[in-house]
Amino acid sequence: MKINISSRYFQEAVYNNGYTNLMPHAKSSGFKINSIKMQAIDNETSLAEDFLVSLGFNKNQIEAEQSILSYLLPTGTTLIAYANHEANQQFDKVLLPKSVPLNMSLEHALRKRRSIRHYTGDSIPLNYLATILRAACGISTRTPINLEEDTTISIAKRTTASAGGIYPVDVYIAAYHVEKLTTGVFQYNPAEDCLVQLYDDDVANKLLQAFSTTEDQVSLKRACFVIFLVGSAHKSMYKYGNNGLAFTLHEVGCISQNIHLAATALGLGSVDCASYYRKLMHGLLQFDGVYKHLFHTIIAGVH
Repeated sequence: MKINISSRYFQEAVYNNGYTNLMPHAKSSGFKINSIKMQAIDNETSLAEDFLVSLGFNKNQIEAEQSILSYLLPTGTTLIAYANHEANQQFDKVLLPKSVPLNMSLEHALRKRRSIRHYTGDSIPLNYLATILRAACGISTRTPINLEEDTTISIAKRTTASAGGIYPVDVYIAAYHVEKLTTGVFQYNPAEDCLVQLYDDDVANKLLQAFSTTEDQVSLKRACFVIFLVGSAHKSMYKYGNNGLAFTLHEVGCISQNIHLAATALGLGSVDCASYYRKLMHGLLQFDGVYKHLFHTIIAGVH
């Protein structure tokens, strides 16, 4: 892209990027956008900044070392092996069909991936959704671990990396135009490779109303499904402390990229969306916001 460095907009952009406007009156202002908050004199440290300076390990942190060590012992290994067996066995399950081959090369998928915001309203086969979910966080192999001479346990390995193999991120799906699926909210269960139906069409439709984006911005009502990436960061924080939250966010990003690349390879459109009202979403999905927190959503459909 050619930029005219003599243009007024370029000069203004360079000035705004290179200088911090100190605003002594910022604290007394009743309406402050984020840039004003960050430019205020004697600005108090934000929660985000507190989080950043709390990250990382230091030498001789005995408590942190022991926290990690406990997960390497037989009891901790067993905990990891069974940590993601959700207590929702009482709900109806939908077994997933075989995946569709993803024949597009990784190089081509990376180049072709774009944020697609408008959809036709056409339905997709269930095996398309199954393919995306397995690419997102499906179990790709199992590794046997010898705990003792006569005791072996199987550890599941997924398509997405997870710190310590804890996998604190769950994938929820609100299905709208998916063949053989009623409109509703489901949770993907990688251990059994199935969907567990949690809510009916009433909650699924109310979730659409919890987005702040309009139909002309993202055609939500014509999307095939919406994916909700839900994290239980404490699962990782019990082992890694504050770093566990960072690792959970890292996993959310990895799963998101897997979803977009798989959707691209299948010829579908997808887009990340943070334009939703978190409290409304948490209320509809019955999350407390701490032990179950909605970190991200992805909208997908035929385009």
